[in-house]
Amino acid sequence: MMKKVQLFSIIFMFLLLIGSSAIFAATLTVHSDGVSGMFNTINAALLAANPGDVIEIVEPNGFFQETILIDKANLTIKGQKFAPPVIYGIGAWTWPDGNTVTVAKDAGDGLVLEDLVIMAGAGVFTALRIRDGHETTGITIRNCVIGAPPVGDGDDNWDAAVFIYTKNKVTIENSLMKDGNPVLRVTDQDGVGGTTNVTITDSKIFETRVGAAVF
Repeated sequence: MMKKVQLFSIIFMFLLLIGSSAIFAATLTVHSDGVSGMFNTINAALLAANPGDVIEIVEPNGFFQETILIDKANLTIKGQKFAPPVIYGIGAWTWPDGNTVTVAKDAGDGLVLEDLVIMAGAGVFTALRIRDGHETTGITIRNCVIGAPPVGDGDDNWDAAVFIYTKNKVTIENSLMKDGNPVLRVTDQDGVGGTTNVTITDSKIFETRVGAAVF
């Protein structure tokens, strides 16, 4: 009987350990009015988030003028499915993080972006830039609209809706990428080498100046 109890205790502790990230994952809500959600900006929610958390923008068709740096693993950032929020970045062309949304190098594996509109305004390079080092779980973009900076703003030779570095695994599902020179760029920007796997399903490229490019 004692052996059975000990075995049960070992199994229980093992399950507790492997499931701890799911058990302690939190949902952090965002609404610009500062009342209907826990935070009034996405950046404030990101600062408070732990790896594995969900950041949900609960404001239908909300507008958030922010530039965002994601440097924590296994986050989900999502809006409302039929009324997605707009994340609109403006800035001062700071390299390499002067984008509407930047996934930091070796820091954002497991990220899911879902039901969002991510647009690049004046003074940013790209709408979404994914730097090196997200090969294990990878990054998923689902049900999103992603738009490059306007023509004549910044460096038109590098503007893109989505800019993916090497050493990444990226899945884009049911999304629209628009504008850019090109709209989607995959390149070894940091010179680290490695392989990038980009899977695009049920998605569209629209109003692009060039198309997609791989360098």
